[in-house]
Amino acid sequence: MGLRIAIYGFGEIGRMIARVALSRGHEIVGVLDINPENLGKDVGEV
Repeated sequence: MGLRIAIYGFGEIGRMIARVALSRGHEIVGVLDINPENLGKDVGEV
């Protein structure tokens, strides 16, 4: 079973971390970012 991960900051590096984590079987349980355009979106939509 993989880790359950929350990502703080979802810019270029945060998205890269998400891709790597998902490819290794981990679960993204939350993302925190200051960009209001991303509010309420699924990680795959951003």
